[in-house]
Amino acid sequence: MTVPRNAPRTSRFRTSRGGSQLIAEVVFIGDTQLGGEWIGDKEVVFDIDDPLHRWLRFLEQDVTPEQLQELMEVDEMIGEAEDRLNQLASDEVTRRLYRMREKALHDRATWLQDATNDGIERGVEQTAIRMLVRGFTADDIAEATGIDLQRIESLRRSRV
Repeated sequence: MTVPRNAPRTSRFRTSRGGSQLIAEVVFIGDTQLGGEWIGDKEVVFDIDDPLHRWLRFLEQDVTPEQLQELMEVDEMIGEAEDRLNQLASDEVTRRLYRMREKALHDRATWLQDATNDGIERGVEQTAIRMLVRGFTADDIAEATGIDLQRIESLRRSRV
């Protein structure tokens, strides 16, 4: 049986001793919206009786007030989640902490990307230096590494 690309996948986490107590169950889903999505020859249609469908609809950016009201009437937990989100959104301190956390996450991602790029650049330069030591021509090094000829010449001078 082939599992559709967007089919949810579930991971269950249990205690390490005995493994009988369920700690958490996480459902991994694709970035799909309900309705208009096709799996094989079947269209995925929103089903208000399916808890996963209800939560996916709740989490959609463009859920209408009417849809939200219907979800809260059918699922008490969605109503509680909406109330909690509204409380958090109305608290200035919480909003400020949220913005600070988002900025910190963004800054960290930027730092990691910059560090990765620097590491790649250093690795390419080290490869070019090894190629120079082995007698490769500047043109061959430029073609193999993507480094421009001026930088290769600079690396050659720094190695002399």
